[in-house]
Amino acid sequence: MKRLFIFITLFTIAAIAVQADDFRINLIGGYKLPEGTAVKDIYGNNIVFGAGIDVFLSDSFSLSGEYLFDSDNAKTQVTKENLDITIHHIHLGGKYYAFESSGIFFGAGGAFVSLDESAPFGDFDDTGFGFYLETGINFSMFLLKAQYEFAEIGDENAGGFSVLAGASFEL
Repeated sequence: MKRLFIFITLFTIAAIAVQADDFRINLIGGYKLPEGTAVKDIYGNNIVFGAGIDVFLSDSFSLSGEYLFDSDNAKTQVTKENLDITIHHIHLGGKYYAFESSGIFFGAGGAFVSLDESAPFGDFDDTGFGFYLETGINFSMFLLKAQYEFAEIGDENAGGFSVLAGASFEL
């Protein structure tokens, strides 16, 4: 189910991009501060990587899609057994460019999060939906943004606050 959702998302974004006159591909990385207590206690802060696309519908508005990935190792607090976690974030939304010449933008949209955990006592995977908010600057080939994501998995928020930077290629 998860792979089907990812495939449909990427296919839809690609189909829209082919129709657009102007779009950007973004390669980004950054630092994530998780908000959920269990994620924060076990894994702590983490580095995230990803890619995104912005399809411009006008000079000041774009549809955006983004995939972020973070992975880490940790130990259980009581038994000290190794845990591996991978979190996949898919964001679909829009961006409004407030001042076209400066590249300052504000964005929001829906978030799909998938958490995969591997441990000696068993594997766990689950998904959740939520939202994200972001602001940043996209100037020439440089992208810098701050992002907040809320996506509940069980009773836990798998999102958090991220600071991201990267390269943006206009096609």
